[in-house]
Parts: sequence; C-alpha cells; structure tokens
Amino acid sequence: SLAAWPAEKKLFCDLVDAYAFGNPRLMLRLEITWRLLKSLRFGKTGYRYEDAEILLRLLFWREYRLQQTPEFCGALDAWLFNGEESGFPEELRAKSEKLRAALGNLPDLLKQGTIMELPAARVLATVDAVLLPAAPPKPETTPKPEATPKPVAQSKPVAPRKQKAQAQAAGSAKA
Repeated sequence: SLAAWPAEKKLFCDLVDAYAFGNPRLMLRLEITWRLLKSLRFGKTGYRYEDAEILLRLLFWREYRLQQTPEFCGALDAWLFNGEESGFPEELRAKSEKLRAALGNLPDLLKQGTIMELPAARVLATVDAVLLPAAPPKPETTPKPEATPKPVAQSKPVAPRKQKAQAQAAGSAKA
C-alpha cells in the first residue's frame, strides 16, 4: 500500500545494514524479489504494514541464511526456530544481538506456527520459492584425498565366430 511505502523503504534499508549486505546487485535483486513476493501474497488489494514487515524480515533472513555455510545454516535454523544458541559458532555469536533485532517478532511467530493466519511452513515455502539462491560460499581450499583407481569392468567372453554362425544358421532354419 502507498501509505506503508516510506516505512517499508526504511525497514528495507535498516535490514540491509543489519545483515551487512553491501553488494548493489544483491540489493536490487532483493528489491525485485520483494515486489514479486508482495504481489504474490497481497495481489492488488491493500495490505497492512505489519504483514509486509513480517515478509520483508523473513525475506532478508532467508537471503542471509542462503549465504552461509551448511554448518552455519543448521545453527541459524536451530536458533531461529528453537532459540538454541548452543551450536552457534563464535563468529555468529558476536552478531546474534544484531540478528535478533533484525528478526523482530519473527521467531515468536514461527514458534506459534502461524504467520499472517497461514501455516508458517507455507509462508516459508513461498519466500523460498521466489528467492533466488545466493551464490554458495567458496569452499575452503583443502587438499583432496588421492582418488583410488576404479576397477576395470570385466567384459563378457565373446563367443567364437563359429558358434555365432551356427546360432544364426539355426535361427534361419527355424524360420
């Protein structure tokens, strides 16, 4: 809705800062994805800023999560859904207060299982469906173990030509 636009823009900028997204292409992609998500969820009808805020926070969270290593993703999910910080890597622990502020009341809504009167899993699936995956983080350069040679497959013994000719002759004699 037009009335909510200034507040949405401010929240968008606040979330860019909170997640330290500095790539202009990423920000453009997020803005386009945000417009698509709003169109899918709200259509041409008006919407409440509170509902749009939840979706925008969820969009940024999922983007942030996609940029992490698989180990961090697991820790972030456990933290978001259960409030569990025990498996939190030290690098993320330092950012946890900033991340918590960026999430707003999203963790509480996920624990309740409903977001905007819809099942939380459905809302998450909608956000994930429109969010293009981020480029995966570059793997750490570790030497690969030496490859073991694959065993050579044994070929079936080839029938001698004489047996083959006899089989063909027997086949044509029956016809």
